[in-house]
Amino acid sequence: MQKKALIGFCVFLLIMLGYDAGAGQNENKNGNDIFAGTWESVPASKNVLLIAANGKYKQLADGIEVINGTYTVSGNSVAIQIVQFNLYLYGQDNKLIPINELPPPYSAYISMIAIQNASITDNKFILGERSYIKISN
Repeated sequence: MQKKALIGFCVFLLIMLGYDAGAGQNENKNGNDIFAGTWESVPASKNVLLIAANGKYKQLADGIEVINGTYTVSGNSVAIQIVQFNLYLYGQDNKLIPINELPPPYSAYISMIAIQNASITDNKFILGERSYIKISN
């Protein structure tokens, strides 16, 4: 059962990344990138942080970078694409691997969640069943 919980947690980690290939894509109607900053998982006991800026993001679990990727912002919506994933979460070497180079069975699972949509309301980022609060800009 713990393995399933860890896999679910890892999937969520895969979702939080970002890079903006075009100027202005990450600005809401007020001209601000509302996703840029540092976000902490709720509850904070998970020790998961998301750090986003300039269309790129990374996710840290217990201080280790486990996911990175790109994002775009439109209004209060955030589209996230995973670029690299760390199999450290599965007990393997601490190394980021491009998602297109992940070995089976990870590659099939990650490809299903590599692109996801999320929303931001006030200072709360909601991605699937996970929530984050903004702790710094």
